[in-house]
Order: sequence, then structure tokens, then C-alpha cells
Amino acid sequence: MKPAAPAEAAAAPARERAAEDVLLGRWLCPVVWRPSPRARRISLRIDPVRGVVVVTLPPRVPRRLGVALLQTNAAWASQRLGALAPALVLEDGAVVRLGDVPHAIRHEPDVLGESFLAEGEVVITGARRQLPRRALALLRAEAGRRIGTRAS
Repeated sequence: MKPAAPAEAAAAPARERAAEDVLLGRWLCPVVWRPSPRARRISLRIDPVRGVVVVTLPPRVPRRLGVALLQTNAAWASQRLGALAPALVLEDGAVVRLGDVPHAIRHEPDVLGESFLAEGEVVITGARRQLPRRALALLRAEAGRRIGTRAS
């Protein structure tokens, strides 16, 4: 969470799924408003992947009631958001852990072929714009391989 600006964030359209900042005390809290025809009550949850509070609203319930519930639970939301691990940015030079071993991501744009693991490195080939996607694919495949060997 970040310190709040003096002005409060403007309300967004009811069907918006992108996060918006809502003022909770002194902090701006990223919130996603999720209308749900199946919901029977307003609920709050933390989305750890996106690092946002998700407020689910039943049909015909105004957003102001969701804001009121969020204000009531501001300490809970800010504590949970603050406890989330910082997002890992997959870029050249970033360090990721595979098991207990740190591996540096190294981009090799001129190398043809598949990305691969080397001694203490995750080598990503291809264009720079594809680096995050290719690194994630390689890390997921490696996690699947490691889990598969332990499960059998």
C-alpha cells in the first residue's frame, strides 16, 4: 500500500474489473469491485497474486455499502496486503530460487532455441519482450518436473 494523496479516488463503472485505489485511513488500498449475481452478502478477500482487496457485491447492493465494509475492516485489509511477499519481476539480472539455490536470470537474445537452466542461471533466449513469458514458462515446467519426481 502507498500513502494516500489528498484527493479520494473517483468511483469507477459498476462492472469494472481493474483495481482502483480507495482511501482507507491514510492509505490508498487497491480494490477490485466484483459484482456477482450468486452472492448473498458483501464479502472481502485478498487476491495475493494481484495484491488487491476483492469486494464481492450481490445484485442491487450499492458500492457505498462495500466501501463501508471495507472502511470497517481497513486494519485487516492493510495488514493482509502488507504481509504479502513483494512481486517478483522476471527480467534480466533478477534472482529466483529453485529449491534452495538462487539462480540469476540471464537474457541471451542472440541464442536460438529453447530457454534452459545452467549452473546457477536461468538462461532465456529470444526477444526481450518475450523474456517474462518465457522465464515463467521455464520456471513452471521446472517446478512440474521437480514435483513429479517427488510425487512418484
